[in-house]
Amino acid sequence: MLNFEAVKAARYPLPGGGPAGGEVRDGSLSGNLRYRVALDDKGEADIDLSADTLAVRDFALALKGAKVAAVKVPELDVREAVLDPARTA
Repeated sequence: MLNFEAVKAARYPLPGGGPAGGEVRDGSLSGNLRYRVALDDKGEADIDLSADTLAVRDFALALKGAKVAAVKVPELDVREAVLDPARTA
């Protein structure tokens, strides 16, 4: 289990540089994540990832150099979400 509270998103770069050179200007992330990583019989990773809770507050994403954020999310709450890595490939 991984618990985190009010992590400031603007302090960390987006994976891959973000969409179209975007940058996080503001926002915080809190949540409780569960994860399990194991190797199957073929030696391939078997990953289970779920979020009991995930909360985003005051998120702002802007294109680099822009004065105004292109995307603003004042509040977003996700509960009981499951990520299926096999379906995202």
